[in-house]
Amino acid sequence: MKKNKFIFATTLMVSFLISMLLTNVNASTGLEGFAVYRDGVGKADINLTWHAAIMDEATSLTTNRPIVHAMGYGKNVDYGTWAEFMGTGKFMGVYRPKPDPAPHDRDIFKGLGRELKGEDIPYTLYDQIYYNTSTAGTWVAPSEITMMRCDGVIEWIYEWCGFRVYGSDALWDIAKNSWFIRDHHSGIMVTPKSQPDYLVLFQHSVPK
Repeated sequence: MKKNKFIFATTLMVSFLISMLLTNVNASTGLEGFAVYRDGVGKADINLTWHAAIMDEATSLTTNRPIVHAMGYGKNVDYGTWAEFMGTGKFMGVYRPKPDPAPHDRDIFKGLGRELKGEDIPYTLYDQIYYNTSTAGTWVAPSEITMMRCDGVIEWIYEWCGFRVYGSDALWDIAKNSWFIRDHHSGIMVTPKSQPDYLVLFQHSVPK
């Protein structure tokens, strides 16, 4: 992991540790930091694609807004209720990256989801993430992302931390500033429905 990514992640970890000490909350319990998916995007009978979110809480019942996701046109990356995440779809499972992330990794996943939420990033259908390649740094920070798709939330969080999801050996890290990498993660090259093929199914059941 490059130096500025490491500093960013370390700062995030320190913030979480301070938060835990002040609030007596245990981090990365349950399914925090894992990805969740449901089907039924588009016409439910066609099941065109899936919808993805990152778990911000231990279960779907821990709070009334347990996930962070890119919510669709006219909305920004934000916390969501379980009902908002599910819509009329069927739950398709809880997934984790490869290799199995340690608790401190999942602390960072959760923190990065909150960083994305804090930037009011609008939705795009075409790209997993979009940013200006001329002005973004070597590693694309949340503040530099101008648009994002639901599977982009998952991909950026995991790959920022060095957990490869989708992509060729040269173009997999979506957090790295590159027109070629950005394009490699656009359109139907990878979708919310195909993304889980590059992850590990953790459990089929709804996280309760």
